[in-house]
Amino acid sequence: MVYKFGTFEFDGDSAELRKSGRVVALEPQPARALALLLARTAEHPDVIVTREELRDAVWSTETHVDFERGIAYCVSQIRAALGDSGDTPRFLQTVPKRGFRFVAPITAPSPLAPSAVLPFPPPAPPAAKTSKPLAIAGVILLATLTVFATFVELRPARTAPAAVVIGVSIFDNETGSPSLDRPVAGLSDLVVEHLTKLDPARIAVIGNAAILRQPRNIRNL
Repeated sequence: MVYKFGTFEFDGDSAELRKSGRVVALEPQPARALALLLARTAEHPDVIVTREELRDAVWSTETHVDFERGIAYCVSQIRAALGDSGDTPRFLQTVPKRGFRFVAPITAPSPLAPSAVLPFPPPAPPAAKTSKPLAIAGVILLATLTVFATFVELRPARTAPAAVVIGVSIFDNETGSPSLDRPVAGLSDLVVEHLTKLDPARIAVIGNAAILRQPRNIRNL
C-alpha cells in the first residue's frame, strides 16, 4: 500500500520513500519504523505509537541492542529524510513518556470496488489426447525425480557445527566531526541486526553488554 502525505509518498511493500517522485534515501530500520507509524495513523488518525510498538516492529525478540538509542536514531533519520524538526514538527511529533504521533494528513488508496475486479477466466478444456513426445518427456522427468529423491535419502547427514557467539561493541567517531556522532552511534545496532539475520541457528549475537557500550579507551583496559 502506498501512503501519501504532503509531497511525499511511502510504499509499504518496498519500504521506498519518495518526494515529488524522487527516491529519498532511508535505512531499513527507520523505514520499518515509518511504515508502522503510517499504517497505524492511516487506520486511526492521531493515534500514539508507543516506543514498545516501534521496538517490536524494528527489531526481533532475539536481537540484543540498546533499544532507546536505536529508536532515537530511527526517529532522527525519519525526520532528516522528511526535512522535519522535533521542535516544530510537521510530520512526526514526540509525545513525552508515551511515544510518537504522525501529525500530517495521510491518504492511502482504497481497495478496488467489487465491480472493478475482473472475474477469473474459465479453465481450459482438457486435451483430448496426450502426444507421444509429451508422454516420453513425462517418463524421463519421473525417472529423474526418483533418482534425485533416492540420492537425497541415502546421502549421509552432516553434523551441525557448534554455534558461534559474536560480540559487537559500539563504534567510535574518530573523524573529529561532531555531525557524525549520531550516525556512528547507530552503526553497532545495524551490525547486530544484520548478523542476527544471517543464521540464527549458528550465530548468537551480543550487543547490549555493558562493557561493549563503553568507549574504546575503557574497553581496552
